[in-house]
Amino acid sequence: MLRSLLVITWNGIENPFAAVHADVKPDFDILLFNYSGNGKIPNYSTVIPNYLVSHSTENKGQVFEQVCYFLEQENKTSYEYVGVYDDDLIFKISDINSMLHLAQFHKLDVFHASISHDSYFSHRRFLHKSSLFLEVVEWVEIMAPFYREEIFKKCLPYFKKAISAHGIDCFLVPVLQRILKRTNTALIHAVMIKHSRPVKSHQRIYSNNKTSDEETELIRQEAISLAQKYPELFDENFYRKILKVGNEHLLEAEDKLIKVKKLIMGFWTKAKNEAN
Repeated sequence: MLRSLLVITWNGIENPFAAVHADVKPDFDILLFNYSGNGKIPNYSTVIPNYLVSHSTENKGQVFEQVCYFLEQENKTSYEYVGVYDDDLIFKISDINSMLHLAQFHKLDVFHASISHDSYFSHRRFLHKSSLFLEVVEWVEIMAPFYREEIFKKCLPYFKKAISAHGIDCFLVPVLQRILKRTNTALIHAVMIKHSRPVKSHQRIYSNNKTSDEETELIRQEAISLAQKYPELFDENFYRKILKVGNEHLLEAEDKLIKVKKLIMGFWTKAKNEAN
């Protein structure tokens, strides 16, 4: 059985494993990714990573890109799954062990732990459901995904085009999964993580002069173009439901709802901070 790799990103300043409860020995390898590029080596206490990479990046798409290069150039053995977690995710090592066991047992290709209701989140559909153990879904979000290594590596040309990585999760990966015949995707409610910091990437303009929303649309168009090369694999329902072809007005409405939600959350956070 192949081991898996968990990438944990780090700002190069604070304790990189402050949110990690190292309750047991990991059944997977850990790569600490210092996205500041300052080359700092932290004082390890509870968690000792197998690898340390330092490279300046703007956001997750560039992190994913560099992890792909690491896998191609440095890693001598293949991994079964590759996961990428930010350092603001609270979780236990034993939970990752358990999730990987479930993924292997159910022969999953893409999966994600459920998200606690007191987290900062972008998609309500991925919040924890206590009555479920595992939920079959069409895609999982970019917050804390695990992908089979072959799926992850196939995304490399597209990581270069989306600094935020937005759109990779919901548009590109489902297309690649069908092409690779790796379509078993699940949200694992038996394991729960907490996202402890607000989601801010929607507000940024990256060095490519694009926002994450613009990158999302770019990746959607790339995914549509890729799917069109395999007409036997993609029916009208997939185009309509996953790639939103013919539903552009729904995408626009969804963007407006996201902006309203963020505005409300901003007011709520401000009021809460003032009250404290």
